Amino acid sequence: MTTTLEHPPLHSPAETATGVLDIDAAGKGRLRPAALLPTPADLTVSPP
Repeated sequence: MTTTLEHPPLHSPAETATGVLDIDAAGKGRLRPAALLPTPADLTVSPP
């Protein structure tokens, strides 16, 4: 008996998104449209 192994699907390279991510009380996030700029109340996070 032989077993055929399939190669895992290739992942596309990660894309970088720049903008403001709003997270609601339920934990769901939405990226703000580019026309909506950050406000002074928004936290700033640097990429790792």
